[in-house]
Amino acid sequence: MVDEGMISVIIPAFNEEKYIEKTVDAVLSQNYKKFEVIVVPNGCSDATEKVLNKYMSDNRVKMFSQKEAKVSKARNKGAQFAKGEILIFLDADVIVSDGFLKSVQEHFGEEHAVASTIFAPDLKKMRYLVYAFGKNVVHKSKIYHGSAGSIICRKKDFDVLNGFNENLVIKEDSDLINRLRTYGRYTCIPHKVEVSMRRLEKWGLLQSGYFFTKEWAKKKLGFKLSEDYEGTR
Repeated sequence: MVDEGMISVIIPAFNEEKYIEKTVDAVLSQNYKKFEVIVVPNGCSDATEKVLNKYMSDNRVKMFSQKEAKVSKARNKGAQFAKGEILIFLDADVIVSDGFLKSVQEHFGEEHAVASTIFAPDLKKMRYLVYAFGKNVVHKSKIYHGSAGSIICRKKDFDVLNGFNENLVIKEDSDLINRLRTYGRYTCIPHKVEVSMRRLEKWGLLQSGYFFTKEWAKKKLGFKLSEDYEGTR
């Protein structure tokens, strides 16, 4: 049963022993009191679950593990157990700042069906600051309805749509966002979250840009998307 006014923060975690503690701690330190954190370790071969065990005495935190490493399936599993009226799907390497949940509650209005947030890179290199600036501009202006480490929606809409498409291993976020937009407007919550640049550090901006542009074009043209996207969530 949905608890009115509650926010459920759902975090899929694939081998996130180095990141998950900071992510969960940042949510638990929020001044908005009516929330829960649901973490779904999926396909982990590291100490992610061991790290999460320290939170099991906190009634705000729940953990539901799955053997298969699949982010869409992990998010859907977390939503299945969520009690919140609002769902926030947060990547396991995203750090939210003070006032995040309160900002979501205040700015995610009845006219909105889906949202993301402003993001700041965890590495303050000029190329990432420029990248973040550009991405934030297109999200705030609604030129592109994208996500930046988080997707926010209502559980009632999410359930009607049967959640994330579990057949997708890439662009599952934009797929859900586009389907949610049939129920209301997209918005960008005016609150910064810190997003890890580890994938861009590994791939480089050019390779990453080429990969995601190619996948965007394939989706637009109706071609099958890649199935070899390296999981980090």
